[in-house]
Amino acid sequence: MYCPKCEKSLKKERLEELEKQLKERFDDDSLGRGLCPVCGTPLIDLSQRGD
Repeated sequence: MYCPKCEKSLKKERLEELEKQLKERFDDDSLGRGLCPVCGTPLIDLSQRGD
């Protein structure tokens, strides 16, 4: 998963763990909604690109 605004990538293998940590610490469920937890931009799933 990639945030084009922050120019940061998140490994799909870690998404579940990161989502749990964000929810516990900050009550933030943005990753579960497909949004960057930093800026709120919709994340891009690079594995689904047709390139």
